[in-house]
Amino acid sequence: MRDINSMSKWGYIIENVFWAIYAIYWYKLLCFTNIFMFDDDISKWILYLIVGVFVFIGIALTMERRRNSVNTFINIALPLSIYTAIAYYNYLGAFIISVLVIAIFVSVVYIAMTKKFSSSLSTRKPKYFNFKRFSILGTRTIVTACSMLVVVYLLATTVTGIQLFRPSNAKAESGAQSFVEYYEDNAATFDKLEQNTWDKLTPNEKLDVLQVVCNAEKAKLGIQEPIYIKSKAFKSNLLGEYIYQDNTVLINIKHLEEDSSYSVLSTVTHECYHSYERSLVNLYDNVDDEQKKLMAFDRAIQYKEEFANYKDGDSEDYYWQAVEEDAREYSEKAAEDYKDKILSHLENSD
Repeated sequence: MRDINSMSKWGYIIENVFWAIYAIYWYKLLCFTNIFMFDDDISKWILYLIVGVFVFIGIALTMERRRNSVNTFINIALPLSIYTAIAYYNYLGAFIISVLVIAIFVSVVYIAMTKKFSSSLSTRKPKYFNFKRFSILGTRTIVTACSMLVVVYLLATTVTGIQLFRPSNAKAESGAQSFVEYYEDNAATFDKLEQNTWDKLTPNEKLDVLQVVCNAEKAKLGIQEPIYIKSKAFKSNLLGEYIYQDNTVLINIKHLEEDSSYSVLSTVTHECYHSYERSLVNLYDNVDDEQKKLMAFDRAIQYKEEFANYKDGDSEDYYWQAVEEDAREYSEKAAEDYKDKILSHLENSD
């Protein structure tokens, strides 16, 4: 990369600050997750600190001879990539290591070529060529380009709706098999929720088990559409989420990996009940006005109003919404019922 200044010093500083703030805003919306075991607020301050420090260092390194938009991008992209690599390492470790190895290899080659070029010019002593400076800036560019692959991948999963983790083998059922029959046919899979067995499963294998749970819930609750299970890294301590647009249950990958099987099971049944609540609302919307007067639809009317004005977990009213109260009550009973069935089946199998 050539030493080219395309803007004034103050213009360069202002551009870096503006785009850093803008990039952080969108990063928090699309890619952000907590770092290590910190909560949302602390993780965000760590992100601000990393970006601030690296942007300052980047400006200092490029202020004299590389004040251009390309280096503005590098100054901001590098710290965002570093935060992403650290925050997502537990979930994308192999991918991140591969990217790091490629970056190191290309950087070594670049430094060797720069050293050779420097030696060939030693007699002419070019005024502006500095081997150490070119090596540092070139390596920084290479590392940024490679590490941005992780950010691009995460952005792609967000835009396309493809989650990091999904079942490997189990499929969402679209048939109308009864709950009793389905459970009996898949009892061995439900047995994997036993804690000792659960702890040995990979995230994808756990999702295979939970997809079977979703299929059973579909049968039990009489839901017509298949219920899909996926997992991703959430930006908060939210355990799960129901996405009504495609009838999907999303599980926080940290919850999936770190909490007990029955805690995860309770979350899944809770989110599946939201699918049932949505089905009631859809049914209410499709009957004639006379049928809508039936007392049986009183709860559906309340669900519809709350879905239209839903209060999320940050609101004090979240806990007391009917859609949440009913799902919470149902999930506690459902998880306990599954637990009894699993223990009974394991005892009879011994």
